[in-house]
Amino acid sequence: MKKSISWIQSQKQKIEVAFFLIFFKAYYKKLFRESNPVHWGRKRCVSS
Repeated sequence: MKKSISWIQSQKQKIEVAFFLIFFKAYYKKLFRESNPVHWGRKRCVSS
C-alpha cells in the first residue's frame, strides 16, 4: 500500500514538472514576441 502511494506521488510530481515546463515555454515565447515586434517584422520582410 505504501509503495503505491509513493508511486502515485512521484507520477504526480512528474506531471506537475511537465506542465510547468510547457507553461514556461509558452509564456516565454509570448513574452519574447511582444517585446520584439520590430525584429519579427524585419524577419518577415527579409524572408519575403
